[in-house]
Amino acid sequence: MNPNMSETEEVVTRQTGTPPGSPAPSEDSAVYRRRTLTTGSRLGQFAWLAAGVVDLVLALDFILKLAGANITGFVAFIGGLASSLAAPFEGIFANHYVASGRVTQWADVVAIVVYTAAAWIVVRLIEIASTPRSRPSQV
Repeated sequence: MNPNMSETEEVVTRQTGTPPGSPAPSEDSAVYRRRTLTTGSRLGQFAWLAAGVVDLVLALDFILKLAGANITGFVAFIGGLASSLAAPFEGIFANHYVASGRVTQWADVVAIVVYTAAAWIVVRLIEIASTPRSRPSQV
């Protein structure tokens, strides 16, 4: 890390006009721009992390039920979490039951789509709110 930079700043190198497979340009030919990691970008990262955890729980529940896993221990824990998360979407589509005890629970899939879309919207709002306004240039 450059000693002249604070801990929240990083130098991002952007190569312009370099064809794939060619050697990296020297510092003289690289274009540098400074980007500050703001609170807004950290909040956006946290929102994506939260959405990822929620989606993972719902996807695990969907897969475990589809595979006909026994409802014990870990499977019961995931099922309890997922049933709370998917509750608002129950009844939109009918569950499909198979004689072997397997179930296709479509509420989990709908919840994954809705929560991912909501996370995208929240991240975009955070980016909009944390981006400084540009001032018109005076001529």
